[in-house]
Amino acid sequence: VPVPQPYEVVKHVQVPVKVLVPQPYEVIKHVQVPVKVQVPVPQPYEVIKHVQVPVHVPVDRPVPVAVPKPYPVPVEKPYPVVVEKQVKVEVPVRVDRPYPVPVDRPYPVKVPVDVPQPYTVEKHVPYTVDRPVPVPVKVAIDRPYPVHVTRPVPVHVERPVAVPVPVPVVAGHSVVEHGPAIAISAGGSGYGHDGGYGGHGFSSSGYSYSSIGHGHGYAHKK
Repeated sequence: VPVPQPYEVVKHVQVPVKVLVPQPYEVIKHVQVPVKVQVPVPQPYEVIKHVQVPVHVPVDRPVPVAVPKPYPVPVEKPYPVVVEKQVKVEVPVRVDRPYPVPVDRPYPVKVPVDVPQPYTVEKHVPYTVDRPVPVPVKVAIDRPYPVHVTRPVPVHVERPVAVPVPVPVVAGHSVVEHGPAIAISAGGSGYGHDGGYGGHGFSSSGYSYSSIGHGHGYAHKK
C-alpha cells in the first residue's frame, strides 16, 4: 500500500464555542387551569337494570348407537422347536516354530589407500572482475538543412467573354431579325430558346430557329 511521506495525521481538536443567550432569559411555563364544562343531565336520571331471566331451551336427547365391541380371536401359540447351537471344539494345529540359523556377519578389513604427500587442497581465492562502467558518448546528429521547395505560380487564363451577336428569327416563310443573341466563343453547337410558346431551336452555324413565337438564340463559335 503506498504511504505518502511525510504521513499526514489528522487530529480533531475540540474548540469551545460560545452560544449567545438573551438576558434576561425567557422561560415559558405551562400552567394548567381547571375548566368547567356544562354537561346536560336529565332529571330524574334514568337507570337501566339488567335482570337475568331463566330461559328454557329444548335440546335433543342423545340417541343410543350400537358400538362394535372387540371379540376374542383364537391365536395359534408357538410350539417348542429344537435349535442347534454352535459348540466350540478345540482342534490341535501343528505350527512350525522358528529355529536359529547361523548368519555370516561382516567383519572389518583394512584396505590400503594411497594418499599423496603433500596432500593438495583446492581453495577458492577471490579475484577482481572488471565490470562495465557506463561512459557518456556524444553521437553526432545531422541537423535539418533548408531545402528549396517549388511553389505553384499563378498563371493568367483567358476566360470566354459574352459578345452580343444579331440572330435572325424565322416567322413563317420569311426571315425576320429580332433581338440580339449572345455568342460564347468556346466551341460547340448553338441552342435556341424562344420567348413565345416555349419552342427550342438547334443550330451549328450560330443561328437559332423556332417554329412558334419569337426566339432568342445562343450560339457557340469555334
